[in-house]
Amino acid sequence: MLLGVPLNPDEPACPRFTARDLTPLLAQQKPLTTSIIPFSQPSKSITSEASLAELKHRLDEAEVKLRKIKAMLNRMK
Repeated sequence: MLLGVPLNPDEPACPRFTARDLTPLLAQQKPLTTSIIPFSQPSKSITSEASLAELKHRLDEAEVKLRKIKAMLNRMK
């Protein structure tokens, strides 16, 4: 039941809805790859190692963002 309206799980929620076949669209898509997307801008150095100072700087930036998010959530209460 959704918003007091009984629903049949074997039928679409909207009687006017007709599902389309997604197989042609899926065949056209590139295969999914797993990649890591960093939250902050990547450093200019291409090495996989970061200095301790750079890590502390990133942590400080993350803490500032977290404080801003917490403040926004507290204002919404």
